[in-house]
Amino acid sequence: MHSTLSEVKLKKLPRPTREEPAITPRILHFGPGAFFRSFVANLIDCVNKKDVRKWGIVAVSLNSETTFNKLAGQDLAFNAMSMSNTKKRAQKVLSISDFIIAKKEGQRVRKTLSDEHIEIVSLTITEKGYHYNADKKELDFSNQNIIDDLENPENPKTAVGFLVAGLRDRYLSGKAPFTVLSCDNLPNNGAVVNKITLDFAQKIDPALAKWISKEVSFPSSMIDRITPATNEQDIINFAEEYGMYDPALVVHEEFFQWVIEDKFSSRRPKFELAGIQMVSNVELHEKMKLRCLNGTHSALAYLGYLAGCNTIAECVSDDSMVNYIQYLWEKEIIPTLETPEGEDLNNYCSELLVRYQNPAIEHRTWQIAMDGSQKLPQRILETVSDLIKHERNFQGLALAIAAWIKYVTGIDLNGEVIDVRDPLAKDLAIIAKKSKTSEHYVNSILDLSKVFPANLRDSSTFRMEIQKSFKFLDQYGSLVSIEKLMSAAEK
Repeated sequence: MHSTLSEVKLKKLPRPTREEPAITPRILHFGPGAFFRSFVANLIDCVNKKDVRKWGIVAVSLNSETTFNKLAGQDLAFNAMSMSNTKKRAQKVLSISDFIIAKKEGQRVRKTLSDEHIEIVSLTITEKGYHYNADKKELDFSNQNIIDDLENPENPKTAVGFLVAGLRDRYLSGKAPFTVLSCDNLPNNGAVVNKITLDFAQKIDPALAKWISKEVSFPSSMIDRITPATNEQDIINFAEEYGMYDPALVVHEEFFQWVIEDKFSSRRPKFELAGIQMVSNVELHEKMKLRCLNGTHSALAYLGYLAGCNTIAECVSDDSMVNYIQYLWEKEIIPTLETPEGEDLNNYCSELLVRYQNPAIEHRTWQIAMDGSQKLPQRILETVSDLIKHERNFQGLALAIAAWIKYVTGIDLNGEVIDVRDPLAKDLAIIAKKSKTSEHYVNSILDLSKVFPANLRDSSTFRMEIQKSFKFLDQYGSLVSIEKLMSAAEK
């Protein structure tokens, strides 16, 4: 039963505070949303508790003031609530030492970046924030924000603009560079941020680009912790239990995995103290996570949303959904993977199912369904490409792709409107509106080069399987389609 603690009473409660002075900042982080707070800030806080050398973080929000407004009244301290099936634990996190809104104080961001105390610049800005053209494998020079930053590099607005401005300041003043550590769900995220930084720098000053390519490290990393959006009830529950009002509260699962390529051009925290894995190559861990976790997460998000499920835990309370993702892992995903060092793929997937079934983590299908046009290529389409290449079945993943195609029409299976949040939302809506038949609609979506690579667009096998799955979905809905798929697979 939900609490009725009034807003007035809630706001009269004490807020979190910091008993000791803020830690000297050694990390600047772009993108201080909930995931950063539950993961990067939280784990750096764990390192700080165990090491003599402390690492404070300057949190930088490019545009939004939402997080700053939550933290400003409480000394930039906040609580991270870990929730498992059996227990919960609150940890006060004190690693954020300063907070800057870049659109208001861009020069202060630059000044901080040029300060040699800052050893690492980390990022959680989502795929969109990189302005990376995956087709051309380069910075998206057609993006208006990038055009603006290249015309006015002294007053950047984008993360890459700030990175280059900060590195340029260090280059010109003979200072050592910082390390750039991407913590976003992007394959080869280190290589991506390296490429966009060099592309941008090359346009400004080729000598600077040469210095960056020689002196600056861009380690890749793989991050994993489910962090659902904090809702009002979470804040009320926390207030009732701990007698404290914390609007910046984050809720996360107990599990985490952070694998970092041990390649730094500066000093780094003793990450190992917090159970973070330092490895020579992250690629296999990354692929395992993108395909096993993110791939099935997206599949559950679209099929689950269309089945009327609000959360992942609700999806996997249905036996047919559990059978479906176990089928995906066993028959379609694991066969495309090489086992990373220190991992067992079957055990990893078994643990994923336990995590999905955690009722304390209300990870909404609608939240995971956002930005599908950017998530699908790495999470699902690369797996399908591998399966087609080796002439293996991919009907399970085809159903997930068909569910995304149905989802982005903006109308669910009951005729209700879906609030589609996607960079291509307008284009997708226009295609849905103009298509005279469902077959024409599916083909038009499959023609989108921003989503589907050429090998899939040109594959009649792929198109036929998606068309078949889409018809199934339209006719039977998610759960019956899954049951029919499972029954066909058993034969």
